[in-house]
Amino acid sequence: MSVVTVLVRGSAFESRRAAEAMRMSVGQTLGDHDVRLVLAEDAVYTLNADARPAMIAGGDVQRPIETLRMLGKAMYAESESLDARDVAELPAGVERIARADLAGMLAESDVVLTW
Repeated sequence: MSVVTVLVRGSAFESRRAAEAMRMSVGQTLGDHDVRLVLAEDAVYTLNADARPAMIAGGDVQRPIETLRMLGKAMYAESESLDARDVAELPAGVERIARADLAGMLAESDVVLTW
């Protein structure tokens, strides 16, 4: 089983890329992959409970998060990005990860898909 880490860095408010990356993460679970979703930089804004699907380019990003959670897949938000953008609350199943630990995770991954 290969480890696939999907690293989403861009804002979901400016482009469909973040929403597509999150949906693609769900699609990766159909293969023989250990999928990990990581949100960093402006992508952590998608975790804001006040964000409405209509505000996000590409539609509802909460559905892929919920699906990955139900499938038991690991999801992370970079601590430094959360703190810098004053995002305090995380959805169920999303854990904080320090930048140094994230670097180690990326190095251990078989594939890193960066969005």
